[in-house]
Amino acid sequence: MPLMEACINETLRMATIGVLSIFHSTTVEIPDFHGYTLPKDTIVYGNFWQVNHDKEVWGDPESFRPERFLGAGSSKLSRINVFSRGKFITNSY
Repeated sequence: MPLMEACINETLRMATIGVLSIFHSTTVEIPDFHGYTLPKDTIVYGNFWQVNHDKEVWGDPESFRPERFLGAGSSKLSRINVFSRGKFITNSY
């Protein structure tokens, strides 16, 4: 079943049906986010297509390779995927 789940994750990564996430807002001022200051209550959203097709993250994002979600010699998923899970901007600043 891990290979099946990896195939599903790879299909969802490549297809990126929902290109943009729902809108979120910052809860505190973010003093340095890629060179920008984001004031409190700024509306932000994630660009899933960019994240799911980033060559720095995936290496060859245009290739269908489910094994990228499997650990070497392991049957468990090893890479945290980005399918609208977790916070985009945390309060760690």
